[in-house]
Amino acid sequence: MQTEYELMISKFEDIGENQVRINISTNIYNSSNKAIAQEWIASRERSRASELEVKRELRESETLDLVKESNLIANAANSISNESRLASIEANRIASESSAAALEANRIANEANATALRSESYSERQAIAAERAARYAMYAAVVATIAAIISMKEQIISIIFGS
Repeated sequence: MQTEYELMISKFEDIGENQVRINISTNIYNSSNKAIAQEWIASRERSRASELEVKRELRESETLDLVKESNLIANAANSISNESRLASIEANRIASESSAAALEANRIANEANATALRSESYSERQAIAAERAARYAMYAAVVATIAAIISMKEQIISIIFGS
């Protein structure tokens, strides 16, 4: 057998929160039931707030994971870019231009890393920016490597064909 409190909660569930709010505002309930209705609404609001907080924390956690992954990619790209830059020091004008592009990509990736490390709360835009910077650094490293290979074409041909 349900208590009066349980019966009221069941009735509130049946008619829904909006109707309960209307009933409170139009003084449909006596003071005892009004207090129960107000507590029921407050409980539902707390529940929704708690759910929103859990979702926000999950989003922040996912964003943090993306930023960390982007930082790893950016660091790897920085390493590749530095190796490519060292290989292109002896290259011609094309290799020099590619090296400058790699340095700019490194600067952008380092700024993205520094920003991510300084931030206490990571946003999705920061994760995207760090990932983009890492991608650009990797592109620059590839371009610098290709330019270095092109600039050493005669040496490579000599090695392959023994000229």
